[in-house]
Amino acid sequence: MRTLLFGFALCLALASESFAQFTCLNVRVLWGNTVRVQWCVNCDSCYGSEVQRRSETGGFQTLPNSFRPPNPPPLVGHTFDDVNLPRGVWYYRIKAIDLDGTVTYSDERRAEIGLVQADYVVIAPPAYVPVI
Repeated sequence: MRTLLFGFALCLALASESFAQFTCLNVRVLWGNTVRVQWCVNCDSCYGSEVQRRSETGGFQTLPNSFRPPNPPPLVGHTFDDVNLPRGVWYYRIKAIDLDGTVTYSDERRAEIGLVQADYVVIAPPAYVPVI
């Protein structure tokens, strides 16, 4: 965890722009049906940022309770856990909002819930039934 936090702080220190710039974005499945989204937004005039999610066939929707106000450097980035997801493929992005209302979107990241495929299949041998 220490390395990850250092990485976020380093990302924030490297970028300095007047518009929203996404310097870090990480999406990963933690356990079962929970996805953790971690991000950094560098912006001199940001109001905040929020997490959006979509399925393979749907449009992006903002997730409840995902809004985060800006963190001034050198603080680390933001974290949001998306819990109780149904099985499937999900796409995430971050929506950054400037004070003037300008919106900037990050690139999309993909997460798969419950789609692990086995490398092999075990089949029981047929039962021996003697013929009388």
